[in-house]
Amino acid sequence: MNLLKSIIVGAVLVATVSNSAKSAQPPQVFCDERVRVIGALEQMYAEQPVSMGLTNSGSMIEVFKSSKGSWSIVSTHPSGLTCIIAAGEHWENVAKRSAGLEM
Repeated sequence: MNLLKSIIVGAVLVATVSNSAKSAQPPQVFCDERVRVIGALEQMYAEQPVSMGLTNSGSMIEVFKSSKGSWSIVSTHPSGLTCIIAAGEHWENVAKRSAGLEM
């Protein structure tokens, strides 16, 4: 795993542990201008957008993934600030189920 992604994943893990211990500090995320965040995902991990949606608050959420399985979830706020809110490895698409079928 690349150093930057290791740092991001480490920060998310530390933030998760801190939050579960009732820490008052918010989780750590990497934020920058959209063009820089998207460019870094593309250049460093060959990740491309595969899905997106709008939140009720107006932020855009996107999933980026590479052919090698790395993935990132990115949030772009209406102000233009873009943050990587989750990242990892081994992304897999799941086959769509027909309505009414149970697993």
